[in-house]
Amino acid sequence: MRNYLYSYQHINDDIKKVLIDEEKFADNRYGQRVRVVIDNISTLLGDLFIKYNNASMPIFVDFIKPFVGESIIIPFGKYKNKKISIEDLTKVAIEDISFFDRWLDSMADSSAYILKIFD
Repeated sequence: MRNYLYSYQHINDDIKKVLIDEEKFADNRYGQRVRVVIDNISTLLGDLFIKYNNASMPIFVDFIKPFVGESIIIPFGKYKNKKISIEDLTKVAIEDISFFDRWLDSMADSSAYILKIFD
């Protein structure tokens, strides 16, 4: 789902770039009408990203808790030797190179059948 949203966002951004180029020409009959649709799509995609993150992160955290527990002690980095809950760790990891994306993208390639099923 997340990859589809990113794909549509990139397509929408490409269309915006073309519209900006088209606005240079005096004969731009359809530009304003298309711009309204593209802006509506941008708003819809933004809302879907928020809803997706709000729904998927708790599911992700609940899924990994049986494997890693409620919290862990970080052995390195800026949180070295600090006990951090899985929820907080996941929030921090999302801001980093999108741990969540990498994990989701690699599930189908895993040898663990439970991860393949979840994917």
